[in-house]
Amino acid sequence: MSKTAKKWIMNLVKVAIAVIGLWYVISTTPWENRAVIDHTRLKDDKGNVAELWGAVLLEDVQVALPDPGGRIAINRELIHVRFPHKPVSVARDNKTTTELLGQPQPDGTIQPEVDIPRKYLQLMKDSTEPRIEVGVKQLIQTANIPRLFLAFLFLLLPFVVTAWRWMKLMQPQGIALPYFKCLALTFVGQFYSTFLPGSVSGDAIKIIYTSKVTGSKTKSIVTVLLDRVIGLIALMLIAGIAAAFQLWDPKTGSTMRNVVIMVAGIFLCLTVGSIIYFSKRLRGVFGLTRLLEHPKVPEFVRHADEVLHAYHGHRGILVTAFIAAMIAQLAIPMSAWMAGTAFGIGNANIGHYLAYVPLATLASALPISFLGLGVMDSVVFHFFYSKGLADASQTFALAQAIRFLPIIWNMLGAYWVVTGTYSRHQAMEEDRKEGPSAAVDVLDKSLDPGM
Repeated sequence: MSKTAKKWIMNLVKVAIAVIGLWYVISTTPWENRAVIDHTRLKDDKGNVAELWGAVLLEDVQVALPDPGGRIAINRELIHVRFPHKPVSVARDNKTTTELLGQPQPDGTIQPEVDIPRKYLQLMKDSTEPRIEVGVKQLIQTANIPRLFLAFLFLLLPFVVTAWRWMKLMQPQGIALPYFKCLALTFVGQFYSTFLPGSVSGDAIKIIYTSKVTGSKTKSIVTVLLDRVIGLIALMLIAGIAAAFQLWDPKTGSTMRNVVIMVAGIFLCLTVGSIIYFSKRLRGVFGLTRLLEHPKVPEFVRHADEVLHAYHGHRGILVTAFIAAMIAQLAIPMSAWMAGTAFGIGNANIGHYLAYVPLATLASALPISFLGLGVMDSVVFHFFYSKGLADASQTFALAQAIRFLPIIWNMLGAYWVVTGTYSRHQAMEEDRKEGPSAAVDVLDKSLDPGM
């Protein structure tokens, strides 16, 4: 199969995943506020089964509340609703039938928007208030803009810290890049990865420009790859620790246990792999030395192995880089928590965000969709909406905040691109002169959680 055919198939798969995921989320998210008429509550003051226009409900009915919060009411006991445009199972004259609900009109039509007793609506847990689920329309009107802006500002921290972390990781390789250039390249890299994915991504831009400092693309690739791996490890560790502290939560304990098991398994594999890799004796026992010396192994792999071992005597830099990664990655769920409170999410605590948001970020970084469309939304829905931590509209808004607030910061990279300081065209020309690099291609297709 040709590369063009594979590319088209992969793009079709990405589109299909995005469409399916977004369809599930959007079809679940209400535009207007909604509530549920509990058919078991339809009783009059004497306890007899009550009727709605001569019919007895045999199933619960989800209704829309056209006015924000259902505030349009004749009096305190009535609430304005709109019935769905689909038949509902009812009993009329001791016979079971299905029909549209609403106020019958003299001409035989049905008026779906009516006022019904507030007591018929399903109650909130441990409350006498109706269970009203907020819709996107009201959410937009009532969102706490200052808190949402604070969530946006908080996301500047990962860029500042990540640039410093990358600068420190380049030092053992003899790459002395000033901090401001590291910061500029971090913004440029995020800009390219977000808006102009392709043959030369954000990581490739960083590799090409730093390789001009040392004359070694391998050293540049190793620093970028190591920086990304450290960021991924920090992100998973945050999720695992937060989940471990909530194992006894009756609502989300089982989910948290699965998160802990998954993260612990990944860390166990990473720990064992690192011990084997950096131990000369174990490398020989497990055949890693023979594998690297095999004639079919690309020269780049052997060179990268030598470059990576330069960090063996710089454990302090690795520890410092990991601490910086923890700080940078903590900013992502913290920003999500601020955004969640701005949208009125009250059932989720900070621990839920620390455990779930990193996993949603990792899922969106998988190369199976465009910008995580459909993937991040579905994962966030699974953790927040399905577990009863937030309404569907709140969860939808949270997912978009997690996705688009960092993208606004990524747009800053356009400044250096437009001014020509870090031109993509120039980078591609530089790359052609130096020859293709399989490692750069691997980086372009690997996980990219952003920071």
